[in-house]
Amino acid sequence: MKKERKQRNLSRRIRTALLSVFLLITLTVPACGSSGASSDSASYDTASSFAAAQEAGVYEEIAEADLGAGSEPVEMEENAVSDRKLIKNVNMTVETSDYSGLVSAVQEQVDALGGYTESYESYNENSVGHRSAFLTLRIPADRLEEFIRQVEDISNIVSRQETVEDITLSYVDLESRKKMYEEEQERLLSLLEQAETVEDIIALESRLTEVRYQLESMESQLRTMDNQVSYSTVYLSIEEVEHFTPPAEKGTWERIRTGFAENVYRVGNGIKEFFIGLVISLPILFVLAVVIVLILLVIRALKRSAEKGNAKRMARRAQQPGPAPGTPGPAAPRGPAENSPTDKTNR
Repeated sequence: MKKERKQRNLSRRIRTALLSVFLLITLTVPACGSSGASSDSASYDTASSFAAAQEAGVYEEIAEADLGAGSEPVEMEENAVSDRKLIKNVNMTVETSDYSGLVSAVQEQVDALGGYTESYESYNENSVGHRSAFLTLRIPADRLEEFIRQVEDISNIVSRQETVEDITLSYVDLESRKKMYEEEQERLLSLLEQAETVEDIIALESRLTEVRYQLESMESQLRTMDNQVSYSTVYLSIEEVEHFTPPAEKGTWERIRTGFAENVYRVGNGIKEFFIGLVISLPILFVLAVVIVLILLVIRALKRSAEKGNAKRMARRAQQPGPAPGTPGPAAPRGPAENSPTDKTNR
């Protein structure tokens, strides 16, 4: 298998060498001049040869040969294991009862280890007992475990997740392509010195601009990869609590004991919070009590006033004089007209 790979690499290199020689001969013959050929035709042939070589895939063949020659996995595993490009990211959620002390201690440890804080967000800073923070930290990769141990010593770890991404192949591929573009840049600069017409100069400078743009982009990507490999990223979430979250327990009796203790804590904490809320609400409750008392007094006063009015009316009715004894009462109403004496006489 290794022999076949070497043969393929050798054939690619031979083919690349032949193409390079062809390109060199095509570029130098018009420059030296030939019988019956003018300088304008020589420049045109130079530009045409450059375009034809580019369309024929010379640069792609060179890049493929470079990648094939320098990216054998066997050699990487045997000779460059220590040079692997690994990006490590850690997500941690921790609890503490000393929020300010933990935040200060973490930042001091980051500085002492040679790292830096990339971002810092805090919440409920004015609410003691419910504060939280989220930090994005960059720690040197070779001191990441030391930092994690220090955080474990001064806080309660609720969760921890660690990911490792191997970008060795991508890094090597990007370096090979960068090398290819650097060689192409040198060839373009050499061709630009030999160009004699405006068309050739414009074509070569246009391609040179593209190559330089690609080189700058690749250099930026390589710097970013180097930074991600050299400094691991730690996403640290800090929460202030009064009672730490217990670790996962095993066993029935242990779960019963832990659950009972948790419920006792919740009941006690609920009673404490109720009394705290009651004391905090005392001014409002006092105002409400005063308003309710005033309303009751007004209702009572209105009720008493109504009772006094009724008593006075009853007293007035009782003081009015009635008819004397033996005094005829009011005349009874007359009966029908047929019973009167006049009616009888008329009859």
